[in-house]
Amino acid sequence: MKAFITLLRQELVVMARNGMPLVLAIVLAASAGSVHAVRAVDDANQRAVARVGQQVGQQVGSAAGIAGSESFEAGGWTVTVVERGPESNAAEPDQSLADSLVLALLVFEVLVLGFLFVAVGLFQELGEGSLRAYRLSPGGQLRWMAARYALWVGASLAYATAFLASSFVWPGWQSLAGLLAVTALGSLVMTALGLTIAVFSGGMSGWFIPAVGILMVNMAPMGLADGYPVAYWLTPGGAALAGYRSLFGMGRPGMTGASILWLGTAAVVALPLSWWAVRTRVFKEGRR
Repeated sequence: MKAFITLLRQELVVMARNGMPLVLAIVLAASAGSVHAVRAVDDANQRAVARVGQQVGQQVGSAAGIAGSESFEAGGWTVTVVERGPESNAAEPDQSLADSLVLALLVFEVLVLGFLFVAVGLFQELGEGSLRAYRLSPGGQLRWMAARYALWVGASLAYATAFLASSFVWPGWQSLAGLLAVTALGSLVMTALGLTIAVFSGGMSGWFIPAVGILMVNMAPMGLADGYPVAYWLTPGGAALAGYRSLFGMGRPGMTGASILWLGTAAVVALPLSWWAVRTRVFKEGRR
């Protein structure tokens, strides 16, 4: 345990030395500020629509000549006023643009922290030679990988909490367990994918294009799921999005469990794959 904590401390030192806490703080402020700005625009639009509706209602009532009448004569025509309530879909509740932005940032910002930064840390350790020195120690691969997964899953959970708090969004205490599970599993899967790609890339230049391609594919369900719900289950990001929508009351009820099951299954596949990749490319005798 002491060696494991030492590895975590070393990773935190590397993060601080590279200015990652400052970068994350700036990104967090920009993301939360964007949510507040979009919410303000949404509120202003709703107030404008409400004023226009009130004015139209007053004009119709005036033309009818009788308060509360349902029909009146105008230009030889009989006009019937029918009140129609807002349409709703119980399966897919309406959501504002600010709500959509919160979900998008949770999936495509919070969950990809490990995907991005685990690669940065690996390339730095390879460049400095510290990973070669660690290979000669009795620490072992399991402890090395566990420290990185623990760090970035924990960082994603902390970042998600800070983002929701600064955005004034909360799904409710009854949804806390589901929120933690979806975030932790989603971050774990994406961190494993990021590490797998990084060890085969050889450097930042070789990692960049495959990483961007995977992130673009991971984002695809957000544009497809409204018309094709099966798209939720094509990528880790889609599965996490389905879970978050259900947790925040913006999607079909009961999808949180399916999301957790999907991400858990993906983790069962991704973790051994990353273990094999790291074993083959980093910890195998004679490599690097």
